[in-house]
Amino acid sequence: MACTPDSIRAPSATPAPLAALAAPVAAPLLGVVAARACEVVAARVEGRIVRVIGDPIAELDPTLLAERLRGATAAVDAARAEIDGAGAELVAARRQLAIAGRLLAAGAAPQESVQTARVSLARAIALSSRAAAAFREAGASRAAIESQLASTRFEAPIDGVVSLIKAQAGEIVAPGSVIARVFDPTSLMIRFQVPRDRRRELSTSTVVELTVAGADRPLRARVTSVSSDLEPPLDFAVAEADIDDATAAREVQIGTLGDVRVVGPDATNQHADSRPRP
Repeated sequence: MACTPDSIRAPSATPAPLAALAAPVAAPLLGVVAARACEVVAARVEGRIVRVIGDPIAELDPTLLAERLRGATAAVDAARAEIDGAGAELVAARRQLAIAGRLLAAGAAPQESVQTARVSLARAIALSSRAAAAFREAGASRAAIESQLASTRFEAPIDGVVSLIKAQAGEIVAPGSVIARVFDPTSLMIRFQVPRDRRRELSTSTVVELTVAGADRPLRARVTSVSSDLEPPLDFAVAEADIDDATAAREVQIGTLGDVRVVGPDATNQHADSRPRP
């Protein structure tokens, strides 16, 4: 059997040392950009939207309510006229009763004339009371329509940015329908989920970063709270962190989802501790 001489036989390869295993990287947490100051703009009356996003935020078609307001105003005028007529009749009935009383005392009129005058006066008083009630009801109805007419314009409840527009021009909305939300861009935060096994990584002032698609850099935030209760049945807590960089926060919208990574303790404190001491 032929064999290879030892002088030309290839030396056996020495096994290379195993590379050190890298520490496992924690999976990112699911987070969303939210605002601490946020107000809902909702419809208070039924109507058709004629305009969305402007000043005011939105506006309903006021035509139907304007017609109803004209009718209510006419009802108020008619009720006022009824009051005037009832008042004149009341004055006349009182005068008639006084005349009948004087004639009876002088023996120039029978007792029945006084009774008749009293009945007429009672009828005039009742008519005046009904006219006054009708006038108040007509006034209240007109005031309600005026309030509804004013509610066709949706003003921003706070100074901020309009987001999450839920309605479009031409759409019929019912009372309570959400038109949009207005948030304060100076008080943005990150709300994210924290599984049970990672709850110990977070505490107040822990620094986290949110990475979102399309952003030039991650948003850095400082944890302000972590809920003590886990959300069943998902078994996670909810943490909130204030965004430090307001300028960077303007690059994302409310409701933007992204990956949250725990950076560590307060970076400001870390830098302070690493400064050279004299």
